[in-house]
Amino acid sequence: MNKVLRELIIVQFREYWRAPEVLFWTLGFPIMIASVLGLLYSFKPAENHRVAYIVQESSENNRQNLDHIKTNDIIKSNQKNFQNLAHFFENLQIDLPGKSIRKISFEKMDRESAEKAYRSGKIEIIVQLQIDGSLQYLYDPANERAENLYLWIDNRIHENSSNVKSQVLKLNQRGSRYIDRLIPGLIALGIMNSTLWGIGWTLIEFRIKKFLRRMIVTPMRKIDFMLSISIVRMGLSVIEAGILFLFARYFFDVRLQGDFLTFAVLFLAGHIAFSGLSILLASRTNNTRVGNGLINIVTMPMFLLSGVFFSYHSFPDWMVSIIQYLPLTILADTMRNVFLYNASFMSIGFSILYLVTFGVILYIAGLKYYRWY
Repeated sequence: MNKVLRELIIVQFREYWRAPEVLFWTLGFPIMIASVLGLLYSFKPAENHRVAYIVQESSENNRQNLDHIKTNDIIKSNQKNFQNLAHFFENLQIDLPGKSIRKISFEKMDRESAEKAYRSGKIEIIVQLQIDGSLQYLYDPANERAENLYLWIDNRIHENSSNVKSQVLKLNQRGSRYIDRLIPGLIALGIMNSTLWGIGWTLIEFRIKKFLRRMIVTPMRKIDFMLSISIVRMGLSVIEAGILFLFARYFFDVRLQGDFLTFAVLFLAGHIAFSGLSILLASRTNNTRVGNGLINIVTMPMFLLSGVFFSYHSFPDWMVSIIQYLPLTILADTMRNVFLYNASFMSIGFSILYLVTFGVILYIAGLKYYRWY
């Protein structure tokens, strides 16, 4: 190795050592993320899979029919199965195999409440106990987790009662499919990524290139400069979300059940929330490595925890109580309510107010502490 090359290598190493914040984001941050996620998934409390079970009530006609043929031994056997299974579900809890202890807990619901909980991701499968003692399993066949739950539950039940008949009813109609929950979540995720990287990263690059220093000597208001970047990024976000929705509409028949204006206001509220966050993150940073770390430390937890790809209700309850107030969680859940349940503007008013307030507070804080040079 020649002397010039050796000295250049030493200079590059010194550049890193003289910037402690860079060392943290390049060395410390990956270790911190690995530690947190490792502890979360390796030593977390029992994962609780929630399953709804419905006990079909016998109607007057059913009771008359059963009384009329009460001497039929098959009917008596079925009714005994029904009573035994109804009691069995009330006390049923299944431990699943695996490195960590996982459990399936059962919650008794009516059909309407069960389907609503299923669509919102709070439960993964519906089990309906028929009056004749048979079982019906309702879930989306495209959901691998639900398919595994069905197999575990059915095997456990047949271990206790081998003569129980079961039937699978696939919930693959519009609104009950995995893709119907995924698309609103991806739109919300797109708003976050597009805003934080499109605004935050752009502002960091402007500061590094001394562009901001030249801009503040011009006759412009600082807030106008920030608004211009936010408006352009929102326009690009609309295009990105529109392309994703059109793709889902024509290939998977995903449709917006709610009012388009309500969805547009929610979209704007989400953009305001993450615009304020991006300006705050970029307010002091003048190094691309630090900026990259700051954005990742904000986006990565929400990407993993906010229920975009899978329900966050499978996490421990203490985590759910925190996750549900993350801005991406609120945006994704509210978008699903508009997409799937035709939620009105009034019913999602708190979520919109939360997102706008969150964004405005961070926007003001970011402008106050912003470094323009």
